Amino acid sequence: TIARAGRALSSGISTSSTSQPGLYKRPDLYQAVFSYRNFELEVKFLQASFKKHAQGSGAGLHSVLDLGCGPGEHALGLALGGVETVVGLDLSEEMLAYAADNARRRGAASQLDAGKLRFVQGDMCSFRAPNLLAGSGGFDMVTCLLGTFSHLLDNTQALQAFSCIHNALNPGGLFVLELSHPGDLFDGSLILDETRKEMWEVEKTKNGSKLLVEWGDETDNFDPVTQVIERLVCITEFKGQSGEEIVVEDHVPARQFTAQEVDLLARATGLEVVELYGDMEQGVSLTHEEAYRLVAVLRKSHGS
Repeated sequence: TIARAGRALSSGISTSSTSQPGLYKRPDLYQAVFSYRNFELEVKFLQASFKKHAQGSGAGLHSVLDLGCGPGEHALGLALGGVETVVGLDLSEEMLAYAADNARRRGAASQLDAGKLRFVQGDMCSFRAPNLLAGSGGFDMVTCLLGTFSHLLDNTQALQAFSCIHNALNPGGLFVLELSHPGDLFDGSLILDETRKEMWEVEKTKNGSKLLVEWGDETDNFDPVTQVIERLVCITEFKGQSGEEIVVEDHVPARQFTAQEVDLLARATGLEVVELYGDMEQGVSLTHEEAYRLVAVLRKSHGS
């Protein structure tokens, strides 16, 4: 279960504390931190978005590239959901190894062995589709979810990534991009140094531990020129009955993108924004009262 800001995790035991490498070196921990996400429903959202927005979607969704795939939850769900070819791309060797092991454990061994589900090391700013697909052609869909695109901190990187995505897509194909809600940038809290800390609990991980996640801190620095915030992320893992606390800390720089910037990047690289959602749910618009993310659906037009 998830407890949001203001609720502390009660361990009820005396503890000792040790430090560990950063979050992105711990794929198992990363997966647990975001276990509140409903990946099954999010995969259905991706499938429904393709059916609704792709041009020539009558042929179906056959190939997907997931950029910054991390532990591979979306890639795995798409592969198990019938997509013929799914490739997860990530820079982290630890994430890729974990994603492949996780997929094999959860019923995708045949897809892995046949090369229909692959996890490949690469940079979202410089990848090429022919290196990722067996044969000619491109992908029906490219995704970049969980705010991963925010790790591209300047315009050069963002343009390079959009250009690679355009080149990787089949005509009429979709790029689905998930970012922080643009309201986070304009409500004044980042500039006024008000804390944007989110806290939540993971009651029980696969190894029986409990987690307290603190995402952000009052000391986080936001640069209004670059739109980059340096977030302090702290995860405290309470290890069963041993009483040990393992603390994982990371400083995570993230750029805050606006909807207009996404549209400009799209226009500059031959894509078009066809829909903006406020969550990975078809009925939630960007201005909906329950909107808390920016989920942009972009399309590559025929002939671009």
